[in-house]
Amino acid sequence: MWKPEITMEEFIVDYCRKSHIDKAFYNERYVALPCDCGEDGCRGWASIRRNWDGIQHQLGFCLPVKKDLLAYFPTRQRSRELEL
Repeated sequence: MWKPEITMEEFIVDYCRKSHIDKAFYNERYVALPCDCGEDGCRGWASIRRNWDGIQHQLGFCLPVKKDLLAYFPTRQRSRELEL
């Protein structure tokens, strides 16, 4: 089951710190996507260049299974239920 070690926001901040870039630069050129590649050191996220080839590869080969994503990212309906 896909269970990231850190939140997406924490991943982005850590990536920017290690790469010596600011968040604005990151957001212009990269996107953080869920990752379930199984490699040592993978924390559950991948920084992918904002181009179709990179995104398509991540979606095709390293994206966690749908049920795990739905459990992690609540749907709009579930979000409304949690607010009540």
